[in-house]
Amino acid sequence: MISHTFPATQNPGISWIGPGSFNSNQNTVKVNRGGYYILNLQTANNCAYTDSIFVFQDTVKPNLIVAGDTINCNKRIITLKAQTASASSLIEWTAPSGQKQTIRDLSAEGGRFSVRVTATNFCTQDAILDVPVDTMKPVIQIANDTISCLNLQADLLVKLQNLQDKVRWTGPGGFTSNLPLEKTSVPGLYQLIVTSGNGCATLGFVKYFCRHDTPSDYCKCGRINCKNLESTLNVFGDLSGNRISWTDAQGKIFPIRPCTKFPPQEFIK
Repeated sequence: MISHTFPATQNPGISWIGPGSFNSNQNTVKVNRGGYYILNLQTANNCAYTDSIFVFQDTVKPNLIVAGDTINCNKRIITLKAQTASASSLIEWTAPSGQKQTIRDLSAEGGRFSVRVTATNFCTQDAILDVPVDTMKPVIQIANDTISCLNLQADLLVKLQNLQDKVRWTGPGGFTSNLPLEKTSVPGLYQLIVTSGNGCATLGFVKYFCRHDTPSDYCKCGRINCKNLESTLNVFGDLSGNRISWTDAQGKIFPIRPCTKFPPQEFIK
């Protein structure tokens, strides 16, 4: 706003001219552009008076640079940074909850944050900063296996949805491995930790049993002498689901029935 005062007894003609073809015949005028403004006055006796004034314009907005990060299992809370080259400026953060804080670096959890910097000329600059949250745990599938007479080594197997995930097996006797597929012959409880790139981990357990059950049976044979030139070999017990074979002294295998007569020789069941 610019104005000119003169004695109340005078009622001169007023003419303002200025930048951008500005003109006015009011004593007090409001302007929105900086530059030189010239005032022309002419009194009733045709006397003229000229004056000028320079209006400084400072409407430059402050610069604003913001930086954030991603929330994950390694970084539950991050620091949001706001920088400006405007000296003595004021920085104000607004959290997703609506809470405001006048601080340059803000400790934050996930969500959308807004920040405003206000310079000494009262000009402002705003910015929006989204803080993503990545706390997804690895998706895994553990396979079961059993140690037995036919399977002396069991598979420690984990199927990964993301092949970049890191695997860590631990088990009995100080067992450790970083492979998705490993072999073990020791029964017991094994622990698995799978860690993804975001620091999140999935914990799993698998217990391997050892089954070395042998058939519950016994053998019986008769005596060979001059009267009995052959003997019957018998196997007694629960034979369901079992396969019987006899081996002679030369290693020859005879798949036979539980009761079979053989000439004199040595057999191994």
